[in-house]
Amino acid sequence: MQYENLSAAIQDCWLYELHDEIVRFDSIIDSFMTTDVPKEKLRKELSDWQFEIENIVVDILFDEELEREKQIEVSAIAEELFGTEV
Repeated sequence: MQYENLSAAIQDCWLYELHDEIVRFDSIIDSFMTTDVPKEKLRKELSDWQFEIENIVVDILFDEELEREKQIEVSAIAEELFGTEV
């Protein structure tokens, strides 16, 4: 997943409750507004931040998929052991 813009990365931060990453984004923007940061450095920081968000979200989605698969396995084992009768 590659973000087309910062808004999508910020939305994912809120969606997955990545509060530390929101604080990090705010810090990047604050440093840009309060100091004389070269544009290239700002672009690099924002690009790195987006890449980090992308990796975190991929990990979260992978973990969710593993959990779903685990639940399916447990259900199949339970059905096999106990049958469908009540």
